[in-house]
Amino acid sequence: MTGCPVCLNTHIKILYDYDLKIFRCMKCRFLFHRESTHNEQEEESYKKFIRKGKIYHPEDARKYKQIVRRLKSLPSSGKKLCEVGPRDGHFLTICMESGFSVKAVEPSPAMANLLAEKGIPVVNDHYEKSQYKQEEFDFIVMLQVLEHIPLPVENALAIAWFHLKKGGHIIIEVPSVSQPLYLLDRLKHSERRFSQLFIQDHCNYFSPQTITLATSRAGFRKTSLITGRWQEKYTGLKRLAGFIFDPILNLLRIGGILYIGQKID
Repeated sequence: MTGCPVCLNTHIKILYDYDLKIFRCMKCRFLFHRESTHNEQEEESYKKFIRKGKIYHPEDARKYKQIVRRLKSLPSSGKKLCEVGPRDGHFLTICMESGFSVKAVEPSPAMANLLAEKGIPVVNDHYEKSQYKQEEFDFIVMLQVLEHIPLPVENALAIAWFHLKKGGHIIIEVPSVSQPLYLLDRLKHSERRFSQLFIQDHCNYFSPQTITLATSRAGFRKTSLITGRWQEKYTGLKRLAGFIFDPILNLLRIGGILYIGQKID
């Protein structure tokens, strides 16, 4: 490892070394491990989901509608939107119904074909600068994507800055190392279990602090950062509990992260 992918500090420590090595930056505390790429096994699982007609959980529709409401409340002179890694296009479909003009970048051939069948213009590849014009979009969205991209500033955030218009917004949803299970295991000093909680194809593990640092380095100013959001993400008892716990989780910066940032010069 040559340095931290977020702050470029060279003082890196191997935090855990069981089934995979997890590195921690000793300056910004960012956690990361080996590169993660779209592979054949993942592609087969996508094909299986498509055959079954079941990609997302039903409650995702509520979460996506809440994100679209937030988008519509942001100051913007246009509604041109690109989603990076949209999978089956559930979120983009809701965006189109709300009046947005949408495009997509999706590395999975199976998912890209599905998007094309839905009439969504899609580039079937990993996200790159050459795919769109400079300042083409008002919004760029990455939901549960940035944790999969090695060197997230160079390979995603800086590219999004190039594609966004001046004053445009980036919307990012990522898992957090400050979520209840991770925090509990750290308090119990259960290092082996803590390492096993990480999903193998994630290569970045953000906190509210490190997602803010990474986006700032790419040229974005944070406009909002929300954690928890149980009311939006879950059904049943968890959703009811969210009415009580969401304000507490957000205050303490615990739980999954929804970040919205604006492009600055």
